[in-house]
Amino acid sequence: MSLRYGAQHPPGLSRRWGRHRGIISLWITVLILWAVEALAITVSLSSTPPPQTIRPDADIARVMLAVQHDGQPLSHGRIQVKVTAPPRPSLLSTDFPVVEATTLLELASDLRDGTFSFDYLFPIRGAYTFDVALQPVAGSPQFAPTTIQTSWQLRENPAEIRNVWLLVLGLFILGGVFGLVLARSAQAKSALLLTAMLVFTGLVMRAEGDVRGQAEASKTQQAVRGEHGWALQVNSTPAQGTVGQQVRFDMVLTKDGEVFAEATELSLELHHIEDDKSIFKTNILAPKGETSQQLQFFDGAPHRVKITAHPAAGDPADPNHQPLQAVFDMEVNGIQPPLAVKLRTLALLIGVLIIGMAAGWFCPVGSKEAGGAPIC
Repeated sequence: MSLRYGAQHPPGLSRRWGRHRGIISLWITVLILWAVEALAITVSLSSTPPPQTIRPDADIARVMLAVQHDGQPLSHGRIQVKVTAPPRPSLLSTDFPVVEATTLLELASDLRDGTFSFDYLFPIRGAYTFDVALQPVAGSPQFAPTTIQTSWQLRENPAEIRNVWLLVLGLFILGGVFGLVLARSAQAKSALLLTAMLVFTGLVMRAEGDVRGQAEASKTQQAVRGEHGWALQVNSTPAQGTVGQQVRFDMVLTKDGEVFAEATELSLELHHIEDDKSIFKTNILAPKGETSQQLQFFDGAPHRVKITAHPAAGDPADPNHQPLQAVFDMEVNGIQPPLAVKLRTLALLIGVLIIGMAAGWFCPVGSKEAGGAPIC
């Protein structure tokens, strides 16, 4: 016989505790996940108008980034934003094939109430990639540096789609008319062969290589002097922009010959002179009077650059804190599209023309001698 000592729990109590233990464990897991998410850095990306309604090379969109830490706006931190253009399409090229899969913007700024924004004219359709990096700043609550990547899908401009279909329809009709004319002629075969040779010659002559304009490697300096020892200096490298390549703008606000040591607000705006439209604008909050921003001009045309700087603290109406502004024009070198892109586009257009010619060539035609009416 064996003896067991100690309290014995009723079987029903053990079963109830087992069920409650599972529920309690689930609630603890949910609370832990909620706490971890609350303490994490979150970034929300939005725009006006929304991405699904933005028309490339037509609508300038305001892109807004909101950063939260511990569920509250991150009041102190540094943000870096990199925007990459969509990859090259497999079939129809975009309006600016040289900028495809290249870096368009590289911006850096201190956060203002947990937000950062910029206005931008997105050049082409496709999926844009946004790489966002966040870092703490000295003298503020610290957090782990965070990198986030997201993407936007922009649809083609409806006007561009309509124009493409009108071009395709026009080429098809032109080819059909040409095919009918050739089918009625006794010398149709020789004329068709001659036409094909001329088309091939035109393709070869138009299919130039990937010729790139060479921008100067040197930099240009713009200096603006104000009152009370203030000065603004802007260096742009290279001196001229080139489609597909970035230009770096180094902006320095000085006081009595020294870099201003306190927080500085700067604005950077790019304006397309020929089309008379703004393509980019942003406000930068720098920890001191110097910052560098990189961006790309996607159209080979003159652009006007406008840069404004002033101390972040103080009244702008105060003569000691009046903004300084540098305005200058920059030439941008255009780039020939790559040879493969030109050949693919021309082949598609010529293909539509040839299909129209074939339709006209094989279309049955009634005989005038037999009194029949033409079917085509």
